[in-house]
Amino acid sequence: MSRIAPGHTFRISWIENTGEFYAIDLMTNEIYLFDITCNTREEAEAHMEGWAEILAKKRYIEKYFPEIISLS
Repeated sequence: MSRIAPGHTFRISWIENTGEFYAIDLMTNEIYLFDITCNTREEAEAHMEGWAEILAKKRYIEKYFPEIISLS
């Protein structure tokens, strides 16, 4: 599992053309890909609600986001 140090912040993004999600740890530049897709911006925004806050508080990203399929 990937340990997240206190103080890390993340950028969560949705790729409109493919419907895929990814997160970037802005401190380490690690990229996390999710096995989730959404077809519309509204679906994606609803799905991403609160992710950055959750990621900032947790220590192991995979434990709280089992959808992760790849780590850089």
